[in-house]
Amino acid sequence: MHISLCLAEAFKIARNLRILAEIIPIWAKCNHPNIVPLIGEATVRGQVAAVYEWLTYGSVLDYLKRHPTADRHQLSAKICDGVAYLHANNIIHGNLKGSQVFVSDYGVPRIMLDCTGTHMVGKPRDIDEMTLTLRWAAPEILMETSGKTFQSDVYALGMETISLSTPYNGMSDYRVVSNVMRHIFPSRPMDTISDNEAGNVLWDLLTACWSQDPKERPSAADIGEVMNALGSSQPATQVHQRPRSSMGFAPNTVIEDLVAFFVNNNLTDYTEELKRSDMKIQLSKPYLATAAALLFKIDLPIKGDHRNTIHIQKVVVKRVMNESPYKQLKRATRELYFWSGYKHDNILPLLGFAVLDGNLAMISPWIENGSVTEYVRKQQKPDYHDLCTQLSCAICYLHGHGLIHGDIKGDNVLVSDEGIVKVTDFGVSIAAQLQIEFTFTAVGRGTERWQVR
Repeated sequence: MHISLCLAEAFKIARNLRILAEIIPIWAKCNHPNIVPLIGEATVRGQVAAVYEWLTYGSVLDYLKRHPTADRHQLSAKICDGVAYLHANNIIHGNLKGSQVFVSDYGVPRIMLDCTGTHMVGKPRDIDEMTLTLRWAAPEILMETSGKTFQSDVYALGMETISLSTPYNGMSDYRVVSNVMRHIFPSRPMDTISDNEAGNVLWDLLTACWSQDPKERPSAADIGEVMNALGSSQPATQVHQRPRSSMGFAPNTVIEDLVAFFVNNNLTDYTEELKRSDMKIQLSKPYLATAAALLFKIDLPIKGDHRNTIHIQKVVVKRVMNESPYKQLKRATRELYFWSGYKHDNILPLLGFAVLDGNLAMISPWIENGSVTEYVRKQQKPDYHDLCTQLSCAICYLHGHGLIHGDIKGDNVLVSDEGIVKVTDFGVSIAAQLQIEFTFTAVGRGTERWQVR
């Protein structure tokens, strides 16, 4: 799997190498999909540096500016899960805020540890080494009556969750301190925390996070449980979906029309890339061949927004198979159409398409772990509850947008290196509204063992 690496620039603020030497072992023990993974150590100009995976969005605030319709409930729930993981492993973050939460290409939030704040329970930082971020700081931190604790993390988590933006926005620092000391909460953002039952539950939870008495604040795990429950009950939110144009599919439809349709709907066409001689070699033999499809694993130059190559990525090229050329093209068009219209953390992203051997082929990231069935076999203690919750979120999202997947089973549920569930295979999906009008020639085409009788 292709990754980009960079030096841990956050550690430029470290007062001395001792602090960095202390944080790296803590970071190395962390293994959670919502924590930025540490790749390792490096020596740069004679000094130790931490190396971690490069993430597209340098903060959750940057991500929301680029994708304003992203599901804030789900983002907040995942941030809570990351903090709960740290606390379960006796790690205090110490400086939680929006700029410490990065976001991956697939919209997964990942918390960056903080070299001046993060520490193990019982091994606090010296007061002069700690970074104080005023708008996320608990009252006891401002008054210097306590060091960083799980409870001060929860206070900051509440401030971050309120709207995934800067708390007390527009106020001077002096007024912020005054409000915190007088126990005046930030204004409730009605656009993101509505005046309904779910919104009131969330607001009550956040105000509990800001209790003046640290002992009265809920745990990060409790907050995560409520946020996940609220997220699954909310109407699904489109991540960054654009309106799509319409066309009809008929026996006289030619592949050039379909290519133009999908390109017009912002799908990347990799046809020319697959014509290269090195690609033809990789496409000479599928790694998996079934009656329904041929799957090829190749290294593909991925295009950016301006059609330039941004990196090489291992991908899967899927070519639908059928005895009838017309049905083969129609099935490929249906799956490509449905797959391209839905973007969610728990849906395998579609990178683009290509014309391969006269038919449409779909291109998606290669997932090393394979199916969820394979994944749980490899894990010593698989978290079945988390996997099922993620799968439920994907199905809830699809149903909220009027799509029935039609073939949910183990083989169609993949798990990424970060433990994120990715639903795939939309070949038999059914939607309430179509921009391509299909004629239906078959029913009950899902997998029999998983179908309701």
